[in-house]
Amino acid sequence: MKKESLKKALKEFGKDFQAISDLLKDRNQRQVRSHYYNSQEQLKKKSLKRRKLKKTYSTS
Repeated sequence: MKKESLKKALKEFGKDFQAISDLLKDRNQRQVRSHYYNSQEQLKKKSLKRRKLKKTYSTS
């Protein structure tokens, strides 16, 4: 599954994982949904790290 294709499909279809899996052909609905939620979790972790770093540098 190419990241660019997935990003475009998510923008177009939102959380319609069945439509995305139909479009991508090489992934089923469960795989697309799992990838989406894993990506969301990674984005949250990165955001928290950035906030912590920003807070650390702003208090120095």
